[in-house]
Amino acid sequence: KSLFQLLKIVAHENVTSFREFAAKNTKLFEEQQFDATKLLSKMRTLAFCTLAQSVEKVSYDELLKRLELKSDEDLEVCVVEAIKSGHVDARMDQENRVVLITRAAARRFTEKSW
Repeated sequence: KSLFQLLKIVAHENVTSFREFAAKNTKLFEEQQFDATKLLSKMRTLAFCTLAQSVEKVSYDELLKRLELKSDEDLEVCVVEAIKSGHVDARMDQENRVVLITRAAARRFTEKSW
């Protein structure tokens, strides 16, 4: 049941939901040998993709909030990872503290994706 719940969170939910689940299920992560830090990083990439599908420009402040990051530097690392992974095509405007998005991969493949 817990593994299915984790799968649902990764597929559909946000960073907050993942962090809450991870905090309550440390034993599951240990038993399954999941690296919570790596999974959190993946969740941030997925959350960024989800947002990037609906906007062409997003502020650093909005991303810091949604991805639950504390610094611009951490955010920039996260954005670079998403770009390197091929999930998002974007560029950062550090001076204006915005991310300009040209493409984002779908988080889920649905009937609409056809």
